[in-house]
Amino acid sequence: MLRLNVGHVLNRSVGFSREIRFSGEQVGVAADLMLERLSGEAQLTRIPPGILVEGTIDTTRDMQCVRCLAVHALQAEVGISELYTYPPEPEAEWTIDDDCVLNLAPLLREQLLVEEPIQALCSPDCNGLCPACGQDWNLDGCACSRESGDARFAVLQELLEAD
Repeated sequence: MLRLNVGHVLNRSVGFSREIRFSGEQVGVAADLMLERLSGEAQLTRIPPGILVEGTIDTTRDMQCVRCLAVHALQAEVGISELYTYPPEPEAEWTIDDDCVLNLAPLLREQLLVEEPIQALCSPDCNGLCPACGQDWNLDGCACSRESGDARFAVLQELLEAD
């Protein structure tokens, strides 16, 4: 889906433009990035060095909360505006291969990694896990803080009760 045959655009004169739309479920962008949902649109414009790609891509992917380890859906919308050169040039960052295929996957992967939160949370008020027993404090409390007498548990308990 992210590999576009653009021969029909490359064979046109400078200024020719074509709009494309795409969508899919369970889209593998790279070995380390699977999207639950992908939709987008892009404008492909023929320019002297190749094709200018401009558009937006909306995605949903599963992320793990850093506090409670629950898997939750993360939605991201990224804008793209990149020049893909043709014929391929070794020094160009984005190129169209000799078979006239433009691969959006590496660009999308890069854009999504930049947009990824440093600490993904399932919700802003996630309580996390008990460091002693592993109980998910979003679901229920535990007796660890009262039993252990550890000052760290008391501080955590006070913080949670203050919210």
